[in-house]
Amino acid sequence: MTVLKASNMRQALHQHLAGTSARVINDLVISKQSDKADVAVIQHGRLHGFEMKTDTDCIEWHRKEIFHYSTIFDSCTLVTTPKHQASAASLVPSWWGIYVCDPDISVIRAAQSHSNVRAEALVQLLRKDEAVQWLKQLGIQRGIIGRIKEAAWERILETQTLEIIRSHVIRCLLSRSQRRTNRMLPGTRRLQS
Repeated sequence: MTVLKASNMRQALHQHLAGTSARVINDLVISKQSDKADVAVIQHGRLHGFEMKTDTDCIEWHRKEIFHYSTIFDSCTLVTTPKHQASAASLVPSWWGIYVCDPDISVIRAAQSHSNVRAEALVQLLRKDEAVQWLKQLGIQRGIIGRIKEAAWERILETQTLEIIRSHVIRCLLSRSQRRTNRMLPGTRRLQS
């Protein structure tokens, strides 16, 4: 039996998503502690997070990771191997999807949308320059310029709804992804976020 590496699983997931309108972002930082989503997908105005666990990974992952995913992504999926398939369902919430990679992707359980997304978590996906630029566009940047990014995030949270924040964060992520794609030369690999 061949042991699948994370890179093989990521490639299989990318192939599984090929042909859809999904925009794929690898290694998206999702918390101030630099926790990363292995793969984030933007499709139809929603965010979907994929966490990958290989044969060599400890499947007993931290509740903190599930919490971060759940407060940012509209839906989430655990991508694992046959070795961890049996225990996967007991480790993630029932609305999480489960994919098994062997070496192609098989959908064991489709992800469902949930209502745990928090504006406080989503806004932290914005970089300081993106947050300040947005406040300038809204005309509410006074007292924020030159301060730490948390001040900009707080002003956004005071003035914008969850849906508006989600929409703006998605636009920023798509813009970042487009800038990276434009900088890539033919034959180069996809850059990380």
